[in-house]
Amino acid sequence: MDDRFNEYYETMKTAFGKSLSDEAIREHAKFMADKHLTVKRGENVIHLTYVKELLTIDDIQSFQEELAKHSLELSYYDKSGIITNFFDDFTGTIELVFAAKFTEEVINHVASAYLWNIFKNIGLRIFKKVKDKKVYKQGMNGSTEERDATLFLVIRKDETTTIDFRLTGNFVDEDLASKTLDKALEFVKEHPANIYPKRATLVELNLDHQKLSVIDTDAIIARKVEEQRSKTPKKMKTSSSKKTGNRKKKRRN
Repeated sequence: MDDRFNEYYETMKTAFGKSLSDEAIREHAKFMADKHLTVKRGENVIHLTYVKELLTIDDIQSFQEELAKHSLELSYYDKSGIITNFFDDFTGTIELVFAAKFTEEVINHVASAYLWNIFKNIGLRIFKKVKDKKVYKQGMNGSTEERDATLFLVIRKDETTTIDFRLTGNFVDEDLASKTLDKALEFVKEHPANIYPKRATLVELNLDHQKLSVIDTDAIIARKVEEQRSKTPKKMKTSSSKKTGNRKKKRRN
C-alpha cells in the first residue's frame, strides 16, 4: 500500500504540484492506491476491471465463489472516478481477462476446457446484466459523456499477443451465445502470435449472429487525432511576420 501510495504521490506531485495543494495530491494518491488493494497476482487468477455503477459487491462475491470451486481467484479493480482520454474507445467499461497461461492450457490440453467454460459463464453473466446499461465517462477537460456500457473479454494468447472481444447483441439465446464465444477461442488459436508486443487486436463479437468483425483501430486513432488537430486553434503568425519584416527594414537602413 505504502509503495503504491508513494508511486502515485510522486507522479501526481510532478504533474500537478504547481496547481494542486499537497493535501489534494495526497488525497488522490490514497484514492488510487486503495483501488489496488483488491488486485492479485498469481497463476490461478482471473482479472476483472469494472465500474461500481454496473456490478455490485454481491456480483463480485458470486464470481469469487464460483472461481473458488475450481481453486481459482478473482482479482478485481474498480476504475470508477478515473479520468480517461478518447483512446478508451478501445477498452471496455468492464473487462474480464483470460491470462496467457490459461489460454495455452485450454488450447493444448483438452482436460483444461473447464477453465474456458468458467470464463465463458462469468462473461455471459456479466454481459446479460450490463448490455442495456449506460455509463457516464469523465473526460480530461472535466466534461461528462453518456455512453453504452461495454464488456470486453480480453484473451492473452502469449506475452506479446492479446485479442479483445467486444461483445454485442441482444443475448436472445444463451446456448447460441456460448457457441459464439467458442468461435472466439478458435479465432485466438488461429491468430498469429506477435513477434513484438503490439496493441491488442480488437474484434466485435455479435452473440446473436455468431459474427466476428476485426476493427481497424489504427484507422480510428488516426481519424480521432486528426479531429483533435482540427479543433486546436492555429497559432497566429501575422504579428511575428510583421516584426521580422520590420527588423529587415531597419537593417537595410
